[in-house]
Formats: sequence, structure tokens, C-alpha cells
Amino acid sequence: MYFDKLKEIFLMVTTECNWSCKHCYLPSVKKMPYELIEQIINKLGGNYKITFLGGEILTDWEFIKYFPKVKQNYILTNGLELIENPHAYDILKANGIDTISLSYYFDYEQYFCGVDKAIVEKVIKEAKERSFTVTLNTVIGNFNFNDVRNMCEKAAA
Repeated sequence: MYFDKLKEIFLMVTTECNWSCKHCYLPSVKKMPYELIEQIINKLGGNYKITFLGGEILTDWEFIKYFPKVKQNYILTNGLELIENPHAYDILKANGIDTISLSYYFDYEQYFCGVDKAIVEKVIKEAKERSFTVTLNTVIGNFNFNDVRNMCEKAAA
């Protein structure tokens, strides 16, 4: 049976976000009830790797308490909450998160209406200063695919 081969479950715990990117596919604001998250962890956590995703998970800090329960050490974020909440990094560390994965569009944010590049770069700098590993996520399309090497070089700098 196909489900016998399933090893990882990705839970979209919220579609809420504190930004409105042009390319976003999430249509409405919904949150998974905390009780359901607990049930899923208790029932499936021993057999499957569970990964939490969201629109922007940091719009509801209650979700962070589940990260240690599934041993998830990274969070995908747009970085806005990290700028607005000076204690956010401490909360992440206290919950076993050591990697911050940011949406970053290099010189192409005008295509996405993404978080301003200067804000993301500030989060990158602050996160590294606080000993977080930082990874970057971007979108590749017909407008920027010729610039992938340059984007990789900038990301590695």
C-alpha cells in the first residue's frame, strides 16, 4: 500500500500571514486547532517525521511549542516577526530551532511584492550574529533564471 511508504508528514498549521505576496497561493486565513496538532503528534509522531509549515507560523507563537515535540530545528519565515519582536530569537532557541529559512528574492522583489530586501538582509545579519544557521528560499522564473549563479554567489557571501 502507498501509505506504508510514507515517511514524512508536512502539516500546514496556519495560512495566516503578515504580508501579502503576489505569488502566494494561500487563499484564506485558517489555523489548525491546537488539539488536532496534539492528536496528530501523539498518534503519528512515533512513526513519521512531522514538519510544520505555514503561511507565516510566527503570526501565532503557540505553534512554536510543538517544534521540540517533533524535533523540528528550523522554521520557514518571511522575517518580519523577527524584526518586530526583539525576544523572538530567544524563543526560537529555547524551542530547539537553530536554523532560520527566509524567503529572499534578491533584486527581484518587485515581481513578488515580497518583504523588502533590506529587512530580510537585516534578519540574515541578526540571525547569524545570534548563531543561527540561515538558509534562503527564492522563486526562479523566466525573469531571473539567467541570474541563478549570481544569486547563489550573493547567498554564499
